[in-house]
Amino acid sequence: MPCLICFLLVWCLLCLQCSPRVTYTPDPERDIDNWVQTFSQQRSFTYRYTLKTQAVMAEASGECVIGLGEHIEGVWRGDTTMHFEYVGLGDKEWSWQDDTWEERVRGEQSDFFAQMTRVLAFDTFEYRGFENGYVYDFKATVPFLSPGGWKAIRGILRISQETFLPVDVWVGLPDSSVLWHMEISHYNRRKSISAPVENSVRYMLLGISGEHEKAVDRRLALLGIEHRIREHEGSVILTVPQYYSASDVETMLAEKRLVVYEVTYSQEQAIKVGYLHGDESRPVYLADTFALVNDIKDLRVRFDSRSRPFMDIQLKEKQKSPRGLAYEVDGDIVGITTLDTHSKINRIRLYTSMLYYDLQLLRAALLEPVPPIEVTTVREDSN
Repeated sequence: MPCLICFLLVWCLLCLQCSPRVTYTPDPERDIDNWVQTFSQQRSFTYRYTLKTQAVMAEASGECVIGLGEHIEGVWRGDTTMHFEYVGLGDKEWSWQDDTWEERVRGEQSDFFAQMTRVLAFDTFEYRGFENGYVYDFKATVPFLSPGGWKAIRGILRISQETFLPVDVWVGLPDSSVLWHMEISHYNRRKSISAPVENSVRYMLLGISGEHEKAVDRRLALLGIEHRIREHEGSVILTVPQYYSASDVETMLAEKRLVVYEVTYSQEQAIKVGYLHGDESRPVYLADTFALVNDIKDLRVRFDSRSRPFMDIQLKEKQKSPRGLAYEVDGDIVGITTLDTHSKINRIRLYTSMLYYDLQLLRAALLEPVPPIEVTTVREDSN
């Protein structure tokens, strides 16, 4: 009985979140945690940044492609005025200094997405009211702003009434003598962040032959990865920008498995029990298989009216609609959808907590499958 109660609670929650025909009525006190979480699931955004401390002031603007990198330009003002520019990609960073680009390990000066998620990660948001958006007070933890007065630092968050995403985050002392401020806009535009210095690295793809080149080429093209691929003396050689590590390439080319199950309320009718996101307090009773990869015609990653990413799955043939579906990726239940139609359907939606880039990796892997691949770096003295 306790498991059944847990299941029904999960089911009711997902009914509210996932049914495409339910009109969404925002509740600013109830929904804020979901709105903040959804920020990390976006594709990209543009930002303006202001930092003020006792010693310096900085103003900058930048663009971020989540999961790839950022490009930021601005001005530091202290004893002197200094222009700065950073490009961060993967774990590498370039800074413009003395009329040249200097490369180093990436830091937070080129990772404002990390700064933003950390600022919003620590506290409860108290709804203040509607002022050109939903406005919240929160207790921010940013010790570097005022080491001696960090307990007095407070935060203000504004959520857009149109996108339900953060558009303004202000953190500082009440008198504004020190502050950290980000204005965020232009979510999910098509943006490209490129390294200012064009260097590449070559990897050998073990476990495949030349006959798989086209599939690898199409997989990387789906992900928008700049690359070249060729066969050399029986080995497949892949060339990509140097900020992609061997581990990154293995992730891009990894195998993925998707199984869509019908869901039942009864454990006795289930063929097996899964757990949503691996949480044993959230059992999911899985019945018959509804769809496999071979049943899928097309996959797209889209955003709904609440800015939540989802995978739009188009099936080859219409099928009778069950009451609910569970999505299993590589053995893990990553999402549940409830259905409110008795008609046959050929399109379903996967909602999950996965990031946008991870959904794109899944889409590419399912549309362009390749055998298991091991990636090793080609030595510089290899031809």
